[in-house]
Amino acid sequence: MIGILKIFFGAEGTRPFLVLLLLVLAGFAEALSLTTLLPTIAEISGRGGETSSAGAFIFKMLTDIGLTPSIPVLIVIVVAGLCVKAVLSFAALSYVGFAVSEVATGLRKRLIQNLMKVRWAYFKEKRVGQIANSISNDATRAGTAYLTAAKTLTFLLQGLVYVVVAFIISWRLAILGIIAGSALIAIMSALVKMSKRAARNQTARTSDLVTFLSDTLHNIKPIKAMSRQETFARFLDNRTRRLRKSLRKQVIAAQAVIYGEEVFIAIVLGVSIYLATVHWGVPISELVVLGIIFYQVVSIIGKMLRFLQKSFEYESAYWAVYRLVEETRQVGERRTGTKTPTLSSGCVFRNVAFDFPDTDVLRNVNIEIDAGGITVLSGVSGAGKTTIIDLLLGFYEPDKGEVLVDGVALGELDIDKWRQKIGYIPQELTLFNDSIFANVTLGNTGFGKLDVEMALREAGAWNFVKKLPRGMMSGVGEHGAKLSGGQRQRIAIARALVTKPNLLILDEITSALDPETDREVCENIQKLAGQYTIFSITHRPTWQKIATRLYHIDGGRVARSKPKTVTAASA
Repeated sequence: MIGILKIFFGAEGTRPFLVLLLLVLAGFAEALSLTTLLPTIAEISGRGGETSSAGAFIFKMLTDIGLTPSIPVLIVIVVAGLCVKAVLSFAALSYVGFAVSEVATGLRKRLIQNLMKVRWAYFKEKRVGQIANSISNDATRAGTAYLTAAKTLTFLLQGLVYVVVAFIISWRLAILGIIAGSALIAIMSALVKMSKRAARNQTARTSDLVTFLSDTLHNIKPIKAMSRQETFARFLDNRTRRLRKSLRKQVIAAQAVIYGEEVFIAIVLGVSIYLATVHWGVPISELVVLGIIFYQVVSIIGKMLRFLQKSFEYESAYWAVYRLVEETRQVGERRTGTKTPTLSSGCVFRNVAFDFPDTDVLRNVNIEIDAGGITVLSGVSGAGKTTIIDLLLGFYEPDKGEVLVDGVALGELDIDKWRQKIGYIPQELTLFNDSIFANVTLGNTGFGKLDVEMALREAGAWNFVKKLPRGMMSGVGEHGAKLSGGQRQRIAIARALVTKPNLLILDEITSALDPETDREVCENIQKLAGQYTIFSITHRPTWQKIATRLYHIDGGRVARSKPKTVTAASA
């Protein structure tokens, strides 16, 4: 229950005390209506003189304010109290309905904002499918957790109102109601706990299933190509069965609470009516009102338990997203630099060393990247080429030595402003299932069609793009499936060039292309020399012909080589 209250009072973007105030006022209105119901029934039955002390208090209060306690007046008070209670409850829960979207959206927004700021190493450790599941599935269930927490609190307050009114009318039946409610809570708590455990398992297993399914879809082509889909489907089915088991337990627990509550209420009502009429001699007017109140008390406790159970079902999702938000907040990039970067002379790696926790990567690396030139770093896979790029991007900091930009240490620069000067094309190219225009602009509304066309021309992509049915507005398909490898690569180059960067970084961009396409891309990059500072890592010999500076990395150490040619003509 404490966790549910923490969600209600702690969820950002909500106003819990406003909801609480409306519910309390609604409770007072309902209490007034219920206590007025007692003398109303007594008057209607013609036994107004036999009313209880509560009824007498209502009569006196009305007389003191100048109202005659007649049947019409009493009925108006009863109806008005119930209407005010309904309006205030509606206002409170309507706000809760709006707040649900705020909770889900707020969690998504904070998580996405934090993800944009985390250290690069975090993405190498975290499974992308797990993050995607938290943003889509768990965040939605977190909003529902807030809704069920609010409704649980609503029924709790209503129950307290009915108990107070019951004490005003008959303390004995009030105590009996409390005992019955406590017994119901005790009996059903085991089922509620069972539901809570099942919900935790569901959250964990849903995340595992979605993550695994995401990985599967990214590898669906080799799975089908090697006809392993049936064995893989069975492997996936094992995870599905584990999730199904948790869902079944939740359903069983939920239905047991509902129908167990009905049986319990029937038994307790029978016992209560017997005691009230045979042993305690409760007047008929009090018995009617107390019957309503007693039924409501036990029924509301049952409803509270059901929503508490639902809260537990969704609570685990809320805390799963919340923990991920906090986790990503704590692993943000360290940003201490404030200087504005320039790139007039170039970048220098000076005696740089870097290791991962369990792997030695770089040793005493010295590289000069001249402004306006084409610097090429060659080497076999796993030699540390991509790590050098990550250091230049500021994703990692050297263990020893330093990376300099125009003589200024990279750590002293404003890292965002530095990256804004970079056009980066990764080896593992991914296009969005959207138009070519959208893939080049990446959502930046500051770019128009002319900007995109210019970038496509510079990337050598305009000749094929303009022939497409819708030109740059043509879709590329899932991961760019409608385009060839060379076409996808040129779109990626245009994406990097559209911002007019100072530094163009190419990470094995032609490693998966045929020799002819590799040569064409290489020639196109050569035409950009002088306009951009280009740093390319590759193992393809074609690039050595266009390099103005050439380095080779082996065993974590970099050695400079003599370029085969430095001019476009000789290339």
